[in-house]
Amino acid sequence: MLVFPFILLPLPASCSISSAIQLILKVNLLLMCETKNAVVNSEAETSSGALQSEREACVVSEMKNNAVKSEAQPSVDVNHKKTNAVDSEAELSVKGGLSVESEGSNQGDEDSRPASDALDGQNVGTDVVKNPFYYLIRVPRYDDDENIKENIKNALLQVEEKTKIRYAIRIKRQTIKEIDSVQSIMNRLNNAISVGDIDGKIRSMEHMIEHETLPLNKEKQLIREIKQLKQNRDELTCNMKKQDQSQQSIDNKDDNIEEHFKHLQLLKKEMEVLRNNVLKSDTKTKAAKKKYNDEYDKLNKFPFYYTR
Repeated sequence: MLVFPFILLPLPASCSISSAIQLILKVNLLLMCETKNAVVNSEAETSSGALQSEREACVVSEMKNNAVKSEAQPSVDVNHKKTNAVDSEAELSVKGGLSVESEGSNQGDEDSRPASDALDGQNVGTDVVKNPFYYLIRVPRYDDDENIKENIKNALLQVEEKTKIRYAIRIKRQTIKEIDSVQSIMNRLNNAISVGDIDGKIRSMEHMIEHETLPLNKEKQLIREIKQLKQNRDELTCNMKKQDQSQQSIDNKDDNIEEHFKHLQLLKKEMEVLRNNVLKSDTKTKAAKKKYNDEYDKLNKFPFYYTR
């Protein structure tokens, strides 16, 4: 039967009861662990007794020093005292563990060294430092040449022409799409030529539903066809209105074109009259210039005759 010692330590009066109990319990637990290790390791009983006595003396001396410090400094925090006691106990436990398990840990350390060395080698291999990649951007030199400017102007003019052509093609495509949509609507009208034909079909179907005995499926089919014909009638009326509007706009454009053509013919006539007048005045100015030159030559000859 094992008997575990219970040590009572002198504590200052300023120390609280809970902190003192915790410190005493921690010290006694440490001593209990050490005595258990001493029983297991029976071969080292003699050396362990001496070590325990030395450790107890060290613990007592450290506790006394802590008590003296606490008396000298009554305003020290209780938490700071607890941390000091725990640190002292941790140091003692580390010392005890090193002394008791020194023999068993030597072989384990020797076995674990090659594995740790291998792991260190792997870690070193994986930590590859990547050098930064520096690069330069080559920018072509700008030459202020007249040929380049002319080429740029020509390219811009070509781009403008192409954009105009593209815009015209886009308009043509839009008109083609509109024509296709109208054609599809016309194909869906079940060969109906006008709105009156559609109304006649609708009236005949309604008369069949009201005055004839039809099966349920046939009646439902007629109702669906009536709805579809009404839809087509509305679409046809809208398209007819659009066609009328477009035809009116085309007629107005034709009238405007005829008016502009007539006005252009009048302007051409006026231009011909003005051109004839310009030609006549040009001939007159030429004749006047010739006469002026002749008179000027005559005037230049008079001083010559006078000097003779």
